[in-house]
Amino acid sequence: MSRRERRNEHQSEKQTDPIVGEKHFDTAEELLDWLSPTRDTWGAKPRQWVFRGQRSAAWGLEPSAFRPGTGDTKARIAARPLARAAGNTQWVQIRYELELLRHFAMYADVQGLPVLLDAATQEALEVWYRDWAWPDAPPAPWPPQELWPLAALSQHYGIPTRLLDWTRKPLVAAYFAAEGAVRMQARAPENSDEQPRGKDAFLAVWALRRRLSEQEVSLLRELDIREMHAPYASNPNLHLQSGIFTMLTSNRPLAEAADLRTIPDVLTPERVGALSGWDGQPLLWQLCLPLIQAARLLQLLRDHFVHGAVIYAGYEGVARAVYETELSSDGDELIDK
Repeated sequence: MSRRERRNEHQSEKQTDPIVGEKHFDTAEELLDWLSPTRDTWGAKPRQWVFRGQRSAAWGLEPSAFRPGTGDTKARIAARPLARAAGNTQWVQIRYELELLRHFAMYADVQGLPVLLDAATQEALEVWYRDWAWPDAPPAPWPPQELWPLAALSQHYGIPTRLLDWTRKPLVAAYFAAEGAVRMQARAPENSDEQPRGKDAFLAVWALRRRLSEQEVSLLRELDIREMHAPYASNPNLHLQSGIFTMLTSNRPLAEAADLRTIPDVLTPERVGALSGWDGQPLLWQLCLPLIQAARLLQLLRDHFVHGAVIYAGYEGVARAVYETELSSDGDELIDK
């Protein structure tokens, strides 16, 4: 069986899932066409959807605080003499996230930067950090709402949190997927014969349905998913990217295994089927494109005026746009404003 036949077989299996859909594309043009707001997929109100781009389709929708790369820090927390639990328990997970937020707030304060917390919450955060008995009975659900602004701010600057970044603009999501994939390919050793396999050979654009109708504030709340809107005024990159965040809150007992559920985990037939107004259409899509199409996708996005200089503020955006032009050059030396 050829690679395309195996892929089509895999795709047809995924399409039987009425809640989480998966679709593969052969070319960047096909993907961009499918992301158009005029497609029937997005219904009469495309703004009911948000989008996320990832350089690898194998990553799923796992928040950075849940990923294996954070395991060493969690193990260190669990091994401390004052730790109340061993292994990757819910207590260790909460303590890990708490320490990262506290450290971010502390160093931001050292630089005289605002941390989007009132004085009472800042004091409580410091007390929680100093008291190793906490969280004996942490706020339920975790994390408490007063820490959400700090979590959103730290997430956008690369601190692991349980938040996921999304954008209201599908082409911005496609940019993040394509730019990440092109950078990864540029860093690969020239003499490397090892090629990405399975889902690692594809980039992905995710689409999440936020509402079933214009009358709803959000359908996500009924599924334990919280939607967060951080202030754009204090974060120019978030403003340019039309970014919002989602987060799964947790009430799991502290002694049990850490609650590491992701969005697909909570989109069960029983829970989604109970939603009033669900029309039987997917609430989540994963749109996959071969990595070999990443540079072409980046070129096409430039033609749509979506590139680093309009995604990131200041000189960071300028430098990214120059680098992207070098990586995916199609012969044009300049980009018209």
